Amino acid sequence: ATYVKADGARMRYLKAPADGEPALPACCTHVVPIVSALAIGEPLTAAVAHRVERIELVTGLRENERITARHLGQLLASADGSMKATEGRRVVPVINMVDDDFREAQAREAAEVALALCSRIDRVVLACLARTGNPVVAVVQRGGERWSAGSELDRDSGRSVADAADDRGALEPAAPKRCQYVVGAIGRAGHEQAA
Repeated sequence: ATYVKADGARMRYLKAPADGEPALPACCTHVVPIVSALAIGEPLTAAVAHRVERIELVTGLRENERITARHLGQLLASADGSMKATEGRRVVPVINMVDDDFREAQAREAAEVALALCSRIDRVVLACLARTGNPVVAVVQRGGERWSAGSELDRDSGRSVADAADDRGALEPAAPKRCQYVVGAIGRAGHEQAA
């Protein structure tokens, strides 16, 4: 698989794409939009979000209002947010920076909102890319099924975010030099920025 960063958030926790974004190559079969759980509870400002005015349009939130799990889920599920320009591609959102139990509960809520609002999303990966070993915290799937780190399904301690997005390797092999995933990266100092 070839991984291509198609769109960045300028080191902010979240963003909504501008006109002409994201720039997805024609060979792209999968899109992995990444947002941060750390945005939840923060005011919507340029310090936290890239393209505040776009996020306002997608979520109904106004600048300086607190971002909730519902807003994050709306952004992930919106055709003007993380789903933009993804027609014909599989989309598996990642909520990163799920650093503790509190953030995990908020990220699960956001994932459930995204699953409820968008039938094209069948799973949301919760991750902590700053964690050594296994960065996957959980996979929240349609129908309430969940995979969690430490569960009996967690037999592979090196489970990667790509594995979680790929349903344990269920994708058909791609032709050589064909990109399968397009990965966005966001973060702050101290957090790894690539899935």
